[in-house]
Amino acid sequence: MFKVQLLISTILVLWITLTIGEDCLFQDQLWHADSNPKIFLYCDTRTNRTAVGSCPGGSGFVRNHTASGCIPWEDWNDACVTKTNELNLTCNENNYKRLQPAIDPEHYFLCTNSSGSAIKLKCPKGKAFYSQKNYLGCFGWDMWRNLTGCLR
Repeated sequence: MFKVQLLISTILVLWITLTIGEDCLFQDQLWHADSNPKIFLYCDTRTNRTAVGSCPGGSGFVRNHTASGCIPWEDWNDACVTKTNELNLTCNENNYKRLQPAIDPEHYFLCTNSSGSAIKLKCPKGKAFYSQKNYLGCFGWDMWRNLTGCLR
């Protein structure tokens, strides 16, 4: 069963949800589904069953003492996402053929020539890009959280 729901909080969020049928953990709160920060759970009040929600592109789910909801990647802790200026990302001899992080951890950039603009690529489903501490590439969300230290 699909439904579209509009949530107004600090930002407008469009959620496409799929009912998964377990009893609700919370009646009036959102909670983490797994290590993927794009996915969250909530209680479908019509059925009193847990449903899955997905944050729109450019954001991830946060639930902590200061925020709860889909927060733009730019507003995440610097340890969790790269605050690169994607609009000014130009290719040169130093970054030619090198993978570079994007603000959205599901994406990264690649310069295919030594001048011009980098192309934006997407990690395979369920993976996020990381490029530090001798790690480079797309990793599962559990590994990404361990590498970044960005916990729920």
